[in-house]
This record gives sequence, structure tokens and C-alpha cells, in this order.
Amino acid sequence: MIAVSTLTKNVTNGKTYESTVVKWSPQASFSYDMSENANIRFFYFGSSQQPSTSQLMPVPDNTDPVNISLGNPYLNPYFSHRLRGMFRYSNKKNFISVNGFFGGNFVQDAITSATWYDDNSVKYNIPVNTKGTGNLDARVMANIPMPVKMFLYFGYVDEELAGLNNAVTLYRLAENMTDHSTVGVYTFYDWLMAIFRGQKSPSRNEFDQDYSDYIHKQKVGGNITDAELKALENNPMAKVNYELRNMFPQVNKITFGRITTFCPLFCADDVLKDLESSYVTVSRVAQILEEIRRVDYTAFYRESLDMEHIDVMGKETIHLEYLPDIILMPNVGIRGVMWQEIEGKRRNSPGRMVFSIFHLEDLKTTFTHLTGEFRWELCKRVQGNRWNDVSTNSLTSEYFDYIQFYRKNHDLSAEAKEKVKSSLQRAKNSFKEMFVRDYMIWVLFEGAGSPRLNKVARQIMFTYCPFPEDICNTLAQNPLYSDLLDRRKIKVAQGLHHLDVLTRKLQNGNILVPETVVQERYYISGSKKA
Repeated sequence: MIAVSTLTKNVTNGKTYESTVVKWSPQASFSYDMSENANIRFFYFGSSQQPSTSQLMPVPDNTDPVNISLGNPYLNPYFSHRLRGMFRYSNKKNFISVNGFFGGNFVQDAITSATWYDDNSVKYNIPVNTKGTGNLDARVMANIPMPVKMFLYFGYVDEELAGLNNAVTLYRLAENMTDHSTVGVYTFYDWLMAIFRGQKSPSRNEFDQDYSDYIHKQKVGGNITDAELKALENNPMAKVNYELRNMFPQVNKITFGRITTFCPLFCADDVLKDLESSYVTVSRVAQILEEIRRVDYTAFYRESLDMEHIDVMGKETIHLEYLPDIILMPNVGIRGVMWQEIEGKRRNSPGRMVFSIFHLEDLKTTFTHLTGEFRWELCKRVQGNRWNDVSTNSLTSEYFDYIQFYRKNHDLSAEAKEKVKSSLQRAKNSFKEMFVRDYMIWVLFEGAGSPRLNKVARQIMFTYCPFPEDICNTLAQNPLYSDLLDRRKIKVAQGLHHLDVLTRKLQNGNILVPETVVQERYYISGSKKA
């Protein structure tokens, strides 16, 4: 403890102000070992501080005539209390460690500023003592044991079951694993944590119910009370359990791909390819996503109102891009799943695509397949019950009409019709699967300048999955695309003209043109230069 006596004298307008303060700084600590593995520590720090000379002198500061400051000779010193504590637990047998930190600050006689205005709107400020201010903080950090990490990330439970070499590889991968959820790529553990923190909502179940729908239906059915409903609405652990019950069992089995031999645990018999080469990394996902967007640049855009600039844009529609969330399941598998085209009921939200964390097939091919599924399902979601109504132009309605009546289509040769018939049989009469296969040809082959589709399918794809300007310029040399490119030029010119009119209107009104208008030019033209 330190005590210091201080004497302050201020002479103002011939008057003498005298004050005596004592400055002291007490400190204390406490330590207790609760067991061999756990201990707790407390630390206390106190300090007093006297007001500054300018705060004590009652002399008006007239530097700013409409903002006058005064000192207060009756100010008391303020005293700060700081309490810090920490809790440590470590278990050397299973490598678990938990660290907790907590603390608080409290200031007695804290000095703040009192403000008032006179009849001439002149502002006055004077320092005064308050009863006190304070704050609290706490945080907990836990170290997950490596075997638990390997289970959460890869489904690993046993060295003998996984194989020694595989176990060593999994250990090294888990050791270097970091959370990449900020770029939209999640291990399943990170996905559950995002739901727990409220950053993501649970997936819809097999009846297309999101979490909110499910618990309200439970209430209507009399399975839970009003009090239980309110508790469940904001219960993070209940949301995690909902995801584990509804999404995880189905998707883990589907992504594995071999239903008859499915095992939810990592097994050496499932490793049919080198783990290093089949490991799905963030960089590989980002690379493939960019390759697809270079060909189908509008794949993940949604039509929307510009809510951030609604006062300027009004009911003018724009298109915003929402890249999908990628979830990596803890298994070695061969399939991907397009699980949701939107999050819950929000149309302007990312879709959800799921892969095995060790994907044995070609990742780009699988990703392209899922993007085709995404396009089909999103269009159905937007169009609702009219998704196959040809009177409303859309990707699904036109493609549905094309497959349903291909035999009567005069734009198809006899050979083309026979190919459609054969493809439809291979797709087990699924129009969606037919579209996805044509979409993959469109992206992987036609986008590279190798025509594979018939005239009708190509026209639908060119209309609703357009190529960017650079690919269009390359295809201009092929007469198969001449009519399609001419129509696109007209459509692009009309769209850009509309944006030009809108831009001039805003500029004439001295209104800043939103950045979304610039982005819309790219959506329309497929060119960054437009």
C-alpha cells in the first residue's frame, strides 16, 4: 500500500482554494490449488487519482464563446478498483485444458461532465463527481483433445480400425485444422458451432420444416407448452440437436455414397484413394467455385430490391450474389449433396452444399453437378407452383416444356430426339436430372468451345445460364452460336440502356449512384468493363 499526501493551491480572482488529498494504491492477491489439475487465482489493484488543475479551477474558458468550460474546486479524487481472476484446469492424461478469465472495474466518485444551455443557447460544461461506473468481462478457452478433434473432423475413433498410416495422416491434418467459416467453408464441427453461436440457422428437415416451423408445430400438436416453446426459440443447444437429428444422419450416409457398406466411423477399408489427394481444402473449393463462376457467372445471383438504398432505388430490382456454404462431412465418400437452395425461408441467403471431407471422385465434376441442382431448385423455389407453367418464362418451365414435348419439336432432328429419349431413360425420367446433365455439358464442354448440346437445350442454357463476355467473344467464331449471340447483344444493350437512364436520373438529382448499380451492369453484360 502506498500513501502520498498532496496539497493543491489555486489562486483565482484573488481567492485561494486549498485541498488536501491522499493518493494510495492497495494491492492484494489470493491463490488456491483446488486439486493437482486445477487452481484459481484472484488479483486486486486499487489506485486513487486527484482531479487535474484545469478541472479544479473555476475560471471560465471562453476560447469558444458558445461552448464554455468551467472548473469545479469541490471535486473529490476518484478511486479505481480492478479485480482480476483466472481459473486453470489441465488433465495431462487426456490432454484436456480449460482456462477461464474474468474481471471487473469500478470507479468511485468518477468524474464526468455536467452540461446545460442558457437562454442564448450557449453551452456550459463543468466536471462533477458521480456515484460510480463499472464493467465486467469474462471469457473461457478450452483445448479439445486431439483424439476428439479427429473424431469431430474425420469420424476417427480407433487406430486399429483406421490403420496406423491413416491415423498419422489424420493426426497431422487435425493438428493444422483451422476455422474457415468466415469464407463459407465449414467442417461439420465448425458448422454446429456456427449454429450454436447463432451465426447460422439449422437446416430444414425431411418435411421441409425449419427449426421455427418444427417447434411451433410441436406446440400446436400439444407436445410442448408455451413456456417450453419460448425456451426452445432461443436455445442454442436445442438447435444443434435439431441439426444432429435431422441433417447429419441422412447427409453423412448420402455423401458416403455406398449405402450397403456405410459405416459412420473412419475405417481403413473405405480409403480407396490417397487421403492427401482426396482431402477437400479451402483453397481447392475456392478454386473450383471460381472456375464455375468464370463460365456461369450468374449462377449464384438472386433478384432482389436494394434494401440498403431503398430510398434511392425504390422498386428498382437488382441482382445480388450469395455464394453457397460448403459443409464437409466427417467421412470418406464419393457424392455431394445440394441440401438447401436457401437458408430457411429467406430467399436472399446462401445455399448449402455438402461434401465428404475426403472426396474420392473428381471434386469439380461433383461441384458442377450440385450447381446445376442448385439452379433448378432455386428457380422452383422462386416460381412456386408455376415452376413448370410455360406461360411464365423461367428456366424450369422452358426446360420442362422442352423435355415433355420433345417428340413434337420441329427444331430437333430425328437423331437429336433419339438422344433425348435415351438420356431421359438413363435419368430415370427425371426432368431435373436431365437438366443437371445438360448443365454439366454446358459448363464443362460448351463453355470451353466444344458444342455438345442440341439446338433447343443450348438456347435454354444460353438464355438462363449465360456466358460472360470473354467466352461469348470466343464463341462468336462458331456459327452455331451466331443467332444466340445476336439476341444476347440486343438484350444486354437494352439492360445497359435502362441502367444509363437510371444513372442520369440520379445524377441530375445530385444523388450518389449506389455501388449496386455498377454491380448490376456486370450482371447484365458479363463484363467488368461495362
